[in-house]
Amino acid sequence: MRYLIFLLFSFSLHAQLVIDETTQNYAVSADAPDGLLHALDSASPVKRDDKVVHGYTYYDIRWQFWFDSKSRQCDINKVTTTLELEYTLPQLTDSTESVKKAWSQWFSYLAEHEHEHGRMIKAMAQRIDEQLEAIPELGSCRVIEQQAALIGNALKQELAQQLQAYDEQTNHGRTEKAWLVDHLQATPN
Repeated sequence: MRYLIFLLFSFSLHAQLVIDETTQNYAVSADAPDGLLHALDSASPVKRDDKVVHGYTYYDIRWQFWFDSKSRQCDINKVTTTLELEYTLPQLTDSTESVKKAWSQWFSYLAEHEHEHGRMIKAMAQRIDEQLEAIPELGSCRVIEQQAALIGNALKQELAQQLQAYDEQTNHGRTEKAWLVDHLQATPN
């Protein structure tokens, strides 16, 4: 099932952040809790570094701006930053009560870990939008375009480093209870 949330944030008269946020679910079913991990591994469409992952947050940040050029000066008069944000998460389908119980003890932690990635991404998209809007009037629109590319790409690189650090700090969510295997080991069948 796919949900679409379309948000428009206006930060000034000339800047706006557009967020297209969706969740892509993949179906998982198992007859017993001890089969749930295998079912997740088999059903997950996401592989990172040749490993199956159960949840993932994809994003793409782009920006566009319009100029006002007059008397040998160029100024950005409008900035639109667009964030495409997609969560890929499992969805439990037909299952037993024991599987539902194991799922309910685990799934919210996985979803929260992925949504924390989303919050970090949204915050950076907002920073990009604000910093692009703050580029001062210059003598050349081409120089503004180059400066905008430098700013946006540097912030996207910073975001990639933040997301990697978050995953390293949490062992990809394990310290936040986002690994099903830990819940299955702690709970008898």
